Amino acid sequence: MKIHSLLINLANQGVKLSVDEGSLFIDAPKGVLTPELRESLAKYKTDLLSLLRQNSNINYQETALPTIVPAPEQRYQPFPLTDMQQAFWVGRSGVIELGNVANHGYYEIESDGLNIERLNWALQKLIARHDMLRAVVLPDGQQQVLEAVPGYQIAVLDLRKQTQDVVAAQIELIRERMSHQVLPTDQWPLFEIRATYLDGEKVRLHISYDLQIFDAWSLLILFEEWEQIYQNPEVELPLLELSFRDYVLAEKALQNTDLYKRAQNYWFARLDSFPPSPDLPLAKHPSEIKQQRCQRYSGRLEKADWQQLKHRATQAGLTPSGVLIAAFAEILTIWSKSPQFTINLALFNRLPLHPQVNNILGDLSSVTLLAVDNSASESFSDRSFRIQQQLWQDLEHRSVSGVAVMRELARRQRTAPSAMPVVFTSTLGFSSRFSSLGQDTSTFSHFGELVYGISQASQVWMDIQVWEEKGALTFTWDVLKELFPEGMIDDMFGAYCTLIAQLAVSEKPWVATTQQLVSRQNIADLKYYVFNQVLADCPTWVPGEVYCSGIDFHQTHANFIIHPRTGERLYPTGDIGRYLPDGNLELLGRVSHQIRLGKYNIQPEEIELTLQQHPAISSAVVTAIEQAQNKKYLVAYLVSAQKSAPTTEELSQFLQQKLPDYMLPSAFVFLDALPLLANGTVDRNTLPHPELCLDVDVPYVAPQTELEQTIAAIWQEVLQLESVGIHHKFFEIGGNSLLIIQVFQKLQQVLIYENKKSVSLVDLFKYSTVHSLAKYLINHQETPNLIHDRQQEQEMQSGKHRIKQRLKKSQMLNNN
Repeated sequence: MKIHSLLINLANQGVKLSVDEGSLFIDAPKGVLTPELRESLAKYKTDLLSLLRQNSNINYQETALPTIVPAPEQRYQPFPLTDMQQAFWVGRSGVIELGNVANHGYYEIESDGLNIERLNWALQKLIARHDMLRAVVLPDGQQQVLEAVPGYQIAVLDLRKQTQDVVAAQIELIRERMSHQVLPTDQWPLFEIRATYLDGEKVRLHISYDLQIFDAWSLLILFEEWEQIYQNPEVELPLLELSFRDYVLAEKALQNTDLYKRAQNYWFARLDSFPPSPDLPLAKHPSEIKQQRCQRYSGRLEKADWQQLKHRATQAGLTPSGVLIAAFAEILTIWSKSPQFTINLALFNRLPLHPQVNNILGDLSSVTLLAVDNSASESFSDRSFRIQQQLWQDLEHRSVSGVAVMRELARRQRTAPSAMPVVFTSTLGFSSRFSSLGQDTSTFSHFGELVYGISQASQVWMDIQVWEEKGALTFTWDVLKELFPEGMIDDMFGAYCTLIAQLAVSEKPWVATTQQLVSRQNIADLKYYVFNQVLADCPTWVPGEVYCSGIDFHQTHANFIIHPRTGERLYPTGDIGRYLPDGNLELLGRVSHQIRLGKYNIQPEEIELTLQQHPAISSAVVTAIEQAQNKKYLVAYLVSAQKSAPTTEELSQFLQQKLPDYMLPSAFVFLDALPLLANGTVDRNTLPHPELCLDVDVPYVAPQTELEQTIAAIWQEVLQLESVGIHHKFFEIGGNSLLIIQVFQKLQQVLIYENKKSVSLVDLFKYSTVHSLAKYLINHQETPNLIHDRQQEQEMQSGKHRIKQRLKKSQMLNNN
């Protein structure tokens, strides 16, 4: 057993190690220290002592966490959102792609003989006990705990003595309304609980909750305490001294520590080389989806097989979560255009800032970005261990959340905030953590059996969740199925289930590369294959390079390759293609036309076909040109089908609804006709080279009106800029989703509208220049009255003066 496998084995069995005056101390549960384990500890004693000494030599002042000082007198004062809450709040606003939905969970639990009146009474006790069950999010982007709320009543529907058809229809109506709720965040409550009476003394509970107010850990606490109070109305739960507000303010102070700064340096230094999200085949562009509805896929590995899989994982040096993440990454590698991608991993990151930190409700979750590179041909065991090593290194820097990292990435790329749309959530290990608190978390269903569940999240395509229930592994995929080609998610999920099962019972998949060569289509004596970068077969819908076998190479001068695993002679056709579900091969373009733009491989034919869907375009060719500093930009050459050609703005808006941002051309050039070669194909070499000014900043145009001057002054103050032109875009001059909230708050203070709020957060995202925002406010709302309060004017002028002085000082230092 290697030392890393030993450490994982010890951790999984609850063994703790420490060092004192050169001696190794072992704290283990009864019966865990077998003779074999003692032998391994003795073998690696020197190495273990060295690791423990390294950890003990860390400077405490550099890693010291902020101390929470509970402030009960401030309990009902507004306080900031966490990074995750802020991302959720912006995400649901509808200003970003796949927004307009809440980060939300819905469960149905069926129980026998449940007393709803007593259950409701127990719930009211919990609402009084936990602040975040009385929380709302204010329009200015802060949250607040309400001191008093009306008594909550569980709504009841009696379906006893009804036919099965009526019962099914009524439950479906409830499910349709509650399963994807978007509750107003500034109105209490941000949850809904209903009960349905069924025959045979059965009760169906319907539980809808918004992740804006608490996370999955909090849900466990809620169910545990709810059952305790329900079963024993006289129980006295420990008084909570700590509030979620106390925790959030202390966590904000973490940003002033060296620990946070080191983590920030770690992540920001890697940003330029970070791979994008998995490049999966899509049936439609995300912006085309008007109403998000996730579909759940559920799987299970029974207790015996799950125990066997954990044992094999330990032997390979992997944690249970580690092997499941790696298996999922393997599936993504097969279906993604590129084996290099990034996924979001959910973290339940409750810092040990107070003894009661594990007892409060709230969204204390976070995410970390896991970069995966599966381009090398290696065994699943080696690949998985490498992924886990990367994850462990990332987790050492978890004080900076993935939200903050993506915010910085958006700032560098001068784009609006976005998220990695594939999420993996593991709650494995929660049972052991809660058991140490005297709680049993074998299931969420403390009041019966979980019969239905679904989750949703803004900007998320796939949310994979794994947990242990009654000793078995349970896993679900909540997928925005409409986004993907028909049958693709079924194939992916089936492949994941198969891989997990095989990893549990066989050694073979651990040493295999999991790459298979499958013939899809034969034409006469020829066989056609679609391969990825490592010459592995691409699944249905996934594009790759087309190869052909069966050619008589002695009769032709064709170049060929020898497949490294099958030994078959293959001819690279030079085409990019994919197989369709009916077995037909669809050609998408030529390899020689493929454009590498930053981190993306772009097939220009896909953009050309999309452009030709516009009624005013008869033909289109897309290519790339290189500007200064070796930057490439896409240019579309078009022939109009009408006398009056469409505008650049019209074409850009048309493409934005159908293609991702990285596939949008930077320029459109109209020609009378496309230049052709003798064989009738487009002569790309003779296309005119447009004069682009893409590297030059937007020309400065000073604010003209009083309203433009006011907006620009606020931008200058928040972004710490000396000047802002009316055509500068907020996210292209240093803005991000946090700073836009500061702009929102300041505009709220300065602009007054009669009987209505001056501006919404959605407006700021949608109208991202000073000119467009001012024009919108004038045209679509009542003409604003600017506050001419002397004190406020003095504060704004003072802020601008400080900024100018700071900039001048910086310029002097740079000149010296």
